[in-house]
Amino acid sequence: MTTLARRLALVTAALLTTACSLTGTGDPGTAATVGDRSIPAAEIDENLESIRDSAAFQQQAQGDISGKFVLDAQTQIVTTFIRSEILDIVAEGQDIAVSDEEVTQARDELVGQLGGPEAFEDRIAEQGLSEEFVLQQLRDQQTQALLQDSIGASEDLATFIRDEIADVEIEVNPRYGQWDDTSLSVAPYDPLPGAGGADAAASEAP
Repeated sequence: MTTLARRLALVTAALLTTACSLTGTGDPGTAATVGDRSIPAAEIDENLESIRDSAAFQQQAQGDISGKFVLDAQTQIVTTFIRSEILDIVAEGQDIAVSDEEVTQARDELVGQLGGPEAFEDRIAEQGLSEEFVLQQLRDQQTQALLQDSIGASEDLATFIRDEIADVEIEVNPRYGQWDDTSLSVAPYDPLPGAGGADAAASEAP
């Protein structure tokens, strides 16, 4: 087989893998699944659009013709949503729950730190964040704190979480990236996994 034929075969395999992964999430309208929990693509897209339209993002991304800022924002948003589901699953397993009242109190404290309700609204609008998104982040922060208290200050929370979700299947629509178990985050989708290094050299051998 010629080098060109090998490359075409790799690309074809990658495209087939992508197609299978897209249908594997159960619905092209699903951005990711965490166990039996689904994260709608529309929810990711709405948050991404809001952030892209924000003054802070426009200033940061000025002159970025490669689209890197948009891609980074997208993967960060999907990561945030997946981590929220993961924290919820782990917290349930530890009988830990953050009440709505505790989230409201955290919000009120944040409002006070920022200088009042108007300053709070201006700040999240500048960043392109919805209040719902901010409240979820406050809930996640409190959940992490309670989990850390539960396992002890000397234990690594990330390691504990990885162990707790070892049997939880996490799938990401390749449109948004792919899940990295090590970093507990979404990375840009690689259509040719394992094609670098020694593998690539072997495939290129005549």
